[in-house]
Amino acid sequence: MVAALRHHMPDWVQYDVPAGGYFVWLRLPPGADGAALRALAKQHGVDVRHGAQFSPTGALGNHLRLSYAFYDDADIAEGVARFGDTLRSA
Repeated sequence: MVAALRHHMPDWVQYDVPAGGYFVWLRLPPGADGAALRALAKQHGVDVRHGAQFSPTGALGNHLRLSYAFYDDADIAEGVARFGDTLRSA
């Protein structure tokens, strides 16, 4: 997933390379609406989770969580490419 992110994400998307686990968290610019981006991504055949879903206070609205746990490399690469296109069109 990290290789696909490096290739397909716009420069304004930030993330840390995970040392383990099942997810990569994307940080979008302040004020970005992760929920709205999720809805847009779903129109492009991709689903992500917005950070506010994982915060008891509703924080992390400009964060997105991507899972790489249950997908093969080809599906991950395709999903990240589609999501990169989604972000560029937003």
